[in-house]
Amino acid sequence: MKFAKSLALALLGDVAADSEKPAKKMSIDYKQVFVENPIMQVSDKVEVAKLEEMTNEKLVLANKQWSDRHTGKELTKKMLSIPNTMPFTPHGTMRYIDDSPYCWVVFAYDSDEDVESEIYQVAVDVAEYFYERCGVGLLDMAYPSNKATFGYLIEDLPMLLVKHSGRDKHILQKHLERGSFIMEDISKWGMRVLTDDLEDDIQGVMSKIIDEYYENGYMKDFTKISSIYMQWYAAQNEEKRSGAKIIHEHVVEISKQMEDENGKLMKSKFYEEVYKTDEIIKEKLTAEGFRTAPREIVNNFGDEFKAEKTSYSDEL
Repeated sequence: MKFAKSLALALLGDVAADSEKPAKKMSIDYKQVFVENPIMQVSDKVEVAKLEEMTNEKLVLANKQWSDRHTGKELTKKMLSIPNTMPFTPHGTMRYIDDSPYCWVVFAYDSDEDVESEIYQVAVDVAEYFYERCGVGLLDMAYPSNKATFGYLIEDLPMLLVKHSGRDKHILQKHLERGSFIMEDISKWGMRVLTDDLEDDIQGVMSKIIDEYYENGYMKDFTKISSIYMQWYAAQNEEKRSGAKIIHEHVVEISKQMEDENGKLMKSKFYEEVYKTDEIIKEKLTAEGFRTAPREIVNNFGDEFKAEKTSYSDEL
């Protein structure tokens, strides 16, 4: 049963909360997100025997010094409070993002340099636009480990990184080099959208992401349904939590049916079988009064991108 439950959580995204606990409003401590030594957060995910020996002391020190500084942290905290988003970090990407089946839109900014009045509302609007379709991540490039891992993709700020759905599309490799996370080539998992592109045609950019990453991309119909009840929505909303529980129980039921006499299950066949049951899960959700289609897109952008481009520095 434990193995079946773990596979169910993997199918829906490893962030899934314990369904027996009530939903509550999330309160995030930025020091628990932007940790000093992120590789120690993924000891069960990477192909490294002794993580302690892989520690990049210079990067750990830079993370600590940044975290301890008070300058800019009010914006850091405010960005973390945006509903229906997830902080985007190397360890969070490996543990949650790469292990989720959804498409992702990542808003990159710098809490030490960007102006709050410009980037905060844009981030809120991005989260609203992709709600119930793609996960939305917030990538703070002021955090040194984010610079070390994702910096080569960043030309200016704010900008977007977009990830295809599916666990075969990994942003990060499964090994470390010199105590740092290593990215897969972006051509293998998605695309980036520069500030100039957002300024030139924000409506066209948003529509393209929906068309190519949600409607006409790799997104399975079953995943589209489960994206309405993403686990980070469910952590704060009882209705979402109840819908997620129905999906979770459905997936566990399938996994138990497919276990062999030794209680083992081939993941690839399991996922393939689950993806065939989109009509069944629709019926189960509908019978309990839950939606099986996302809400209408909420577009608050207008024709103008309301954030000023800032230059990016990769210095730690």
